[in-house]
Amino acid sequence: MFRSRFPMFRPLLRKRAYSTYKTFDNTTISTNPYTFILNHWKGLALFAAGTTAFVVTHLDRAPISNRLRFMLIGPGIEQLIGGQGYEEVIREYRHALLPDNHPQVKRVKRIMKSIIDVSPFAGDDTIDWRIHVINDPKASPNAFVLPGGKVFVFSSILPICGNDDGLATVLSHELAHQTARHTAESMSKAPLYLAASVILYSITGSRMLNSIFVNSLLKLPSSREMETEADYIGLIMMSRACYNPNEAINVWERMTNFENTSAGIIGGRRPPEFLSTHPATSRRIDNIRKWLPDAYDARTNARCDERVAGYMPSFLEWNPPRDVGLF
Repeated sequence: MFRSRFPMFRPLLRKRAYSTYKTFDNTTISTNPYTFILNHWKGLALFAAGTTAFVVTHLDRAPISNRLRFMLIGPGIEQLIGGQGYEEVIREYRHALLPDNHPQVKRVKRIMKSIIDVSPFAGDDTIDWRIHVINDPKASPNAFVLPGGKVFVFSSILPICGNDDGLATVLSHELAHQTARHTAESMSKAPLYLAASVILYSITGSRMLNSIFVNSLLKLPSSREMETEADYIGLIMMSRACYNPNEAINVWERMTNFENTSAGIIGGRRPPEFLSTHPATSRRIDNIRKWLPDAYDARTNARCDERVAGYMPSFLEWNPPRDVGLF
């Protein structure tokens, strides 16, 4: 009698063909979810218990942050995917790779090594670290580390990094993704996303709504959570390597300026945070300010002040002070 005011929700209210069926004697049997649950509660309870046990036995804690997460994919598969990705990137940018003796490549390798030495990868001789700088000024500022120790830095991000502390901010963040095995975590969640998709589709019957719900409620929040975790782990590792954690704030402020300038050139707006795979830059800066006490504790525990003081005699030996005159 009453017409729905919201046509988009009609599929949710419409009784579906598969919700009833007729038997041979022409009687109708309902298969609505509530009846199904009442008739099969034992099987559903057993399924829920088995699923819970499976998830619990595959929980894993991320290093440094100690976040508990579901992990199904082993390191072997992760390494295989990283190797395939490495070959693809090399094929795409083989003509833009700077030689190993280039000053920028040497700089990236030096800083990356100092961070690896204080990371959970320290002393792991099974990893074949390969570090490349891609000289493509037109490319968006970017850097990434593939599983298996394959590091790529685009030259376009170096001006935003500025000094060595800024470059350490970017490299430690990317290394943190591999430290926390975020590639394997994302792959491990794929079956959970699929299960959620099946359940939602059985309710809504709409692929579009299903995609919106799964992305906005599951996939994108998970991605932002891992990016935030990489920010934290990276900040701690760069501090352990005796870089200045305050510079991380400056890097993200320069990144904000770049994003604002790029948005002005393109003539568009950045998507809201809830539709993005990454947290808003302003939120990342606020988080870093909140984490600075932890970063300075890590720096103190690494005895960075003592290490810097130990370098001074050698520095003065090679760079003796000179008399300073006026004019």
